[in-house]
Amino acid sequence: ADAIHPGYGFLAENAEFARMVIDAGLTWIGPPSEVIKAVGDKIQAKRLAQKADIPTIP
Repeated sequence: ADAIHPGYGFLAENAEFARMVIDAGLTWIGPPSEVIKAVGDKIQAKRLAQKADIPTIP
């Protein structure tokens, strides 16, 4: 295989796994590891949404 699609769930939400796939020279079919990490952190995700003028619940 030369590409990995993590599917849904654990591996799809693992930023470290995404980075390891890319570092191994494989194609990662999913969001960049930085995005996975950002939206996995609920506080950071809320700040990003507010910065983009997306309404959030206080």
